[in-house]
Amino acid sequence: MTDEVVKKLPDWLKSFCVKSRVEKLCVSFLGGEPSIRMDLCLNLMESIYSKLNEVVRPYHGSWFMFFTNGDFLTDEALIEMSRYNTIVLYNPTYDSLEEIDRKLKLIKKRIRFCCMSVVIDGVNIGRLIEITDIALSNKVNLRLNPLYHPTSDYIHSLYEPLDSLFDHLISTDELIWPKLLLGSLYVGWGSRSISPYSYGSWLLVVDTDGSIRICSADDGTDIGDLSTISSIDDVKFDHSWNAKSIGLCQRCEWLSWCHGGHPLTRFSYYGSYNYPTPYCDLYKKLFPKWKSLLDKWESRKHGQMYM
Repeated sequence: MTDEVVKKLPDWLKSFCVKSRVEKLCVSFLGGEPSIRMDLCLNLMESIYSKLNEVVRPYHGSWFMFFTNGDFLTDEALIEMSRYNTIVLYNPTYDSLEEIDRKLKLIKKRIRFCCMSVVIDGVNIGRLIEITDIALSNKVNLRLNPLYHPTSDYIHSLYEPLDSLFDHLISTDELIWPKLLLGSLYVGWGSRSISPYSYGSWLLVVDTDGSIRICSADDGTDIGDLSTISSIDDVKFDHSWNAKSIGLCQRCEWLSWCHGGHPLTRFSYYGSYNYPTPYCDLYKKLFPKWKSLLDKWESRKHGQMYM
């Protein structure tokens, strides 16, 4: 971020929350790699917290989410982040299995809520079970991110690894929060369903230059900047992404689970928002097993979200 944006952001965020009657807030640090400027990130956390802690409450007790590959994390930085109950989401990228385990242990030493966020790419697709077992052994949550811009070959390549992974998770005595598959959908916090991303209603992205968009993955969703967006009333939509308008989705028993999938993925694959996610058949195959994981979690964790 530019120095100007860093200076303006906390006051803008406070004003936005007051005008929009925001009750709960969690600020995410995304990349690139935010820990390259850890000094800036920690200063921004302190400034945001000091200005907003009497205005809003932290979402599920956490003021911040920090997405990182872990390369520049230090014990000192993690201690500072823990002051705000920061959730650290670690992406192993090209790390070896040994390095993944080392970084998770470093994070877990100071951070209560940790999640390993794995992009299912050519590096990780063949080691999903090994990565998952490392997450389980370190008592961290796991989320798997399919590509936003898939090809048909890529989609077909997911069937066997994900099917095997779900079988592994069902059979193991270890327990994991079943919010596994991101990118197109995620398990809702308060219900036995999977909800779509809520663009513009609870998610806004402030870019490094101060511009604002309503999707972290889609650069084409700009709606203004810090000078033009002052409250949620200024957030406008150019089109509807609601899958209830898609005929194939209306007849699907899993509509309340995936809501058609991620709009960006639908548009990228078909050139239109008016089709179900290209991952549709894969998800239908996995959903029954997903329900088994939900049953397993709820029987032992009673609604708890983290390890």
